[in-house]
Amino acid sequence: MEQAERLNAVGIRHNAMMIIGMAGKGRGEESGKAAVELINRIKPKVVKVETLAVLKGTELEKEVVAGSFLVPGETEILTEEKILLEGIENPEVYFFGSHQSNSVKISGTVGNDREWMLQRLERKIETMDDERFAKMFNRHSISKI
Repeated sequence: MEQAERLNAVGIRHNAMMIIGMAGKGRGEESGKAAVELINRIKPKVVKVETLAVLKGTELEKEVVAGSFLVPGETEILTEEKILLEGIENPEVYFFGSHQSNSVKISGTVGNDREWMLQRLERKIETMDDERFAKMFNRHSISKI
């Protein structure tokens, strides 16, 4: 945070990248709120949001197999993203949520586009069937993210 604050003090633009779902199952709301606090403090110009993908051969995959890390369902992931988007205070921030790992592709300026982006997330949350989604959208198969 200190380095981002130094960049802001001298007028150097910077971005933030967030991995939604990284806190694990049951911690999405907590993680979303912590991310909002961080983003509002460091004041990036762009917030890039990617969804956690447990890739084959990684340490994280070993933790998932061992049961020491539980991957959140898609509803929790989308809710975490929604909390983040709702809480960003700077209307000039560009929110980039169109990464290939994201199930809902949204991007735009918080001040101009937040409402329609939130509506897309809310619609998907309301209709999400986590079990069915997990069978159809396999982030394990995403390579070179």
